[in-house]
Amino acid sequence: KAGELYQRAAHLGQLDAQTNLGHLFEMGLGVIRNPAAAAAWYRAAAESGHAQAQNNLGSIYYGGVGVMLDPAAAVRWFEMGAAQGNMDAINNLAICHEDGLGVARDLDHARRLYAAAAEAGHINAHNNLGFVCMQQGDYAEA
Repeated sequence: KAGELYQRAAHLGQLDAQTNLGHLFEMGLGVIRNPAAAAAWYRAAAESGHAQAQNNLGSIYYGGVGVMLDPAAAVRWFEMGAAQGNMDAINNLAICHEDGLGVARDLDHARRLYAAAAEAGHINAHNNLGFVCMQQGDYAEA
């Protein structure tokens, strides 16, 4: 039932519904798993400025599922979501900077991004921040 309701709202341009429908297709929840459809629905909402959809589309490009693997595109979408304060996007952007995927490797920038997301309560960012501190030899902070 959720898929039907999301589809109706998504076709009417409701951004949350487009994002949620993308999630259903990405995970195969109540629908046949369809990564390409997930990417298309995320893109529809992301291009209209939906921060979570921007993050989710970035993740799709980061993993190359439903679209061609494109770390640079992932970074662009994460940056858009991060600019709106989406903590998942900030954490994911930090991962890109930590690993040098789609951008030059920059542990200092990754650390700042993780710290911002962690301060806002993003659980994974706390762990990721500790790992970057450890990589930089800052064991007391880790």
